[in-house]
Amino acid sequence: MVTNEVTARPDKAGNKTSLEYEYKGVNYIGVIPLLAKAMQEQNQTIEIQAKKIETQQVEIDAIKTALAKSGIKLD
Repeated sequence: MVTNEVTARPDKAGNKTSLEYEYKGVNYIGVIPLLAKAMQEQNQTIEIQAKKIETQQVEIDAIKTALAKSGIKLD
């Protein structure tokens, strides 16, 4: 990712006379720690969600079992 910007450079009198190119870029080495931190946070979120799903599935199975014992069929 590189962006280029053209800006007018003023002369000594303050008049904009010539064009100057200014190159902007991305420090990819500096981005790596940010990406690693984001991935860690994402993995924590996934683990929490997986535990919630597992708990909910156990609860659903218990409800189904209780209903089946009561003679109520789901399907």
